Amino acid sequence: MYLDHFGLAEPPFRITPHTEFFFSGANRGATLDALLYAASHEEGIVKISGEVGSGKTMLCRVLMERLPKHVNIVSIKEQIKAKESLEQTHGLLQAEQSRSEKLLLNTLPATIAERLKHSDKIIADGYASASVMFADIVGFTQLASGMTPMQVFSMLNHIFSSFDDLTDKFRLEKIKTIGDAYMVAGGINDGNEDYVAAVADLALAMCELLKSEFDINGTHMQMRIGIRTGPVIAGVVGKKKSSTTYGATPSTLPAALPRKARRA
Repeated sequence: MYLDHFGLAEPPFRITPHTEFFFSGANRGATLDALLYAASHEEGIVKISGEVGSGKTMLCRVLMERLPKHVNIVSIKEQIKAKESLEQTHGLLQAEQSRSEKLLLNTLPATIAERLKHSDKIIADGYASASVMFADIVGFTQLASGMTPMQVFSMLNHIFSSFDDLTDKFRLEKIKTIGDAYMVAGGINDGNEDYVAAVADLALAMCELLKSEFDINGTHMQMRIGIRTGPVIAGVVGKKKSSTTYGATPSTLPAALPRKARRA
């Protein structure tokens, strides 16, 4: 009935504003005229307030369409949304950068990783003396023959993660793992000045940990460990940026293990 009473052909208020159909009753027309004048004659900031459903949004939409072209329209709400979106994007970028940094540090020593971020030049550092330890689990292939691939990887991950904690404790540098072998060096970072003793202490700690904490079907595992001190070259080779060590000190260790290393 109210449509006929006010001479309207359709409801004046919708969920989605329809600016071409503006109901000027209830002083809305006068309010719109006042706002147009204020915005066009630089009368300062005008605040529109009203009850829910009173048509504020519709009024603002119509105002924006009827303002002169020389008047710039700035939506504070949109600016806030843009700022929030920018902050969210910045946060995601920071999180991704942190993940990339962590992955890089898991792959390379911190000093090498920092140099790689600022240069593409070949990295090769010579050390007159460093201690390298090469260790593997005695008979691991045979011990793990009855395990599934997932069980093997899970156990190695648990063992090597424990070794990583010990390496950090003694302030040494993990080089890499090859199968069930673990390679560590001392004297190639700024960690421990008494790196020779630290490498020896790490070897004993690894043996004790493996003996007391891990077993396969009730069989305790043993370590075969070789340590050598001498000159090395440490650097990054290949496109995949994998760190490695060269020289007589690390190169002869794996071959010498079966002949010289003792089981512990």
